[in-house]
Amino acid sequence: MAASLLEFLGLPAHAGLHDIAANTSPVSTASSSQVREAVHGRAIGAWRRYAGQLQPLRGLLEVQP
Repeated sequence: MAASLLEFLGLPAHAGLHDIAANTSPVSTASSSQVREAVHGRAIGAWRRYAGQLQPLRGLLEVQP
């Protein structure tokens, strides 16, 4: 997953990228416990709760012919 994203973005891969849970760098944010979690899909679709509020932005981002 990460490799294909990096390729799409034109960025080089580096050691440790595929195992984010093993990263021991210090983290001082409110989401510090989430930083160590493996990639998961629990929040897929969570944006739908805000679909109404996001509608104006969506309209601005749509490609116009």
